[in-house]
Amino acid sequence: MKNLLFKILLLSTVLLFISPSCKKNKGDDLSSFTHRVVSSKSYENDQLNWQGTYQYSGDKLINASSESVNDNWSDEYIFSYPDNNTIIVNYTETYNSEEDEGIINFTLENNNVIEILWANDEEVIFSYNSDGTFKSVQEFYYNGSWTLGADIDYIYSSGKLIQILYIEYGSEITYEDKTVFSYMGDEINYKIYSSKESGGGWIESHKYVYTYSEGNITKITSFYKNESSIWEESSYYEEYSYDSFGDLIEMTGHDGDNYSYTTEYTYEEGVGNFHQITESLGNYFDPSEPIPNKKSQNREGNLLKPHHFISGNSFFNLAH
Repeated sequence: MKNLLFKILLLSTVLLFISPSCKKNKGDDLSSFTHRVVSSKSYENDQLNWQGTYQYSGDKLINASSESVNDNWSDEYIFSYPDNNTIIVNYTETYNSEEDEGIINFTLENNNVIEILWANDEEVIFSYNSDGTFKSVQEFYYNGSWTLGADIDYIYSSGKLIQILYIEYGSEITYEDKTVFSYMGDEINYKIYSSKESGGGWIESHKYVYTYSEGNITKITSFYKNESSIWEESSYYEEYSYDSFGDLIEMTGHDGDNYSYTTEYTYEEGVGNFHQITESLGNYFDPSEPIPNKKSQNREGNLLKPHHFISGNSFFNLAH
């Protein structure tokens, strides 16, 4: 399953490091978006690191590509639509003149992605509640037969996402983690991340506190539990900026005074299925940060955070 998650991370990186919103707002169809993402740039300590472009034909994304500035890599993803319920992605990833190619197949039902199949050996299955929210996600891998590798379940209360439970099935141990959300009205107040292994108890490790302005998330501050089991503010936090239309145009992460990264987004007038595609490419792990091309930023949106397999502080490992 780690290989599947790594592939998801790569594709989501090209697609602005973003993926699904766990909750769909009313009117989350193509006509509800008046702007669509056409480019992005990422900086580390104010130095351009990589840049990406996104092309559309009518209301459909047909090409997503990115290239690094300092490292010798580039990626291109070409999208085709044989029918209303199928999306085929042909991708080429290049590093130091070596190419890796592959195909990803999306299956849709009622305009929701219900399956992603990677080269016939890795699969993600999605199920939804009647209101369009995620109910569960299952990840399978093929090794002579299809084997369940992980389960993700979503729990709601009064229409709000209150918990995400992730279970990874290993050959020797079962690993679990959960994210629990707390709200003030319709706004996320904070979330707490916990984990455990087979036979163990839940251990809280990180807490993320949200700041809003005019309904938009403007800052997320990270806390960790110290040796006395008291929440202590870390040096890491993220800030978000929006244009006059409410579109996310900049996200900056700070780690103390010595390191920062920034991702900028550029839009054009028009509609597209950018959000539909990115919705199923990994962000189902933890939908709780603003994303481009999704209105009502006080609702759950997210950046990809595969905290299950990336070592270190999961908050610091937000896609960047």
